[in-house]
Amino acid sequence: MIIGIGIDILNIKRFRKKIKENPSLLKRILTQKEIELFKEFNDPIPHHAGRFAIKEAIIKAGKEKLNIKGFKDIEILKSSDGSPLITKPTDYNLHVSLSHEESIVVAIAILEDNQSNSLSDGR
Repeated sequence: MIIGIGIDILNIKRFRKKIKENPSLLKRILTQKEIELFKEFNDPIPHHAGRFAIKEAIIKAGKEKLNIKGFKDIEILKSSDGSPLITKPTDYNLHVSLSHEESIVVAIAILEDNQSNSLSDGR
């Protein structure tokens, strides 16, 4: 059963400006593993913005249910195909999608209880 749905739209230019003004902000919103994930990129900011947008969408989908106190309570790495992989929290099923378009990133999160397979079995 779907418990919550969250969506976030983020302007990458604005995110870049915030990080430039306050570099420690990145360490407050991303885990060290998330930061390391994109170190090899010439411009990791769009990828960091994507992770931040996913976290915002997850919080909107079910902050209380997931017992999220801060951004680092959520960790998004990469699956083998490159898609976002939620490594924490793991108490519920979380489905996320992310899209970048020029200076905008959009993320959606669907929170589902562990008792249900409605998204995976077509119900």
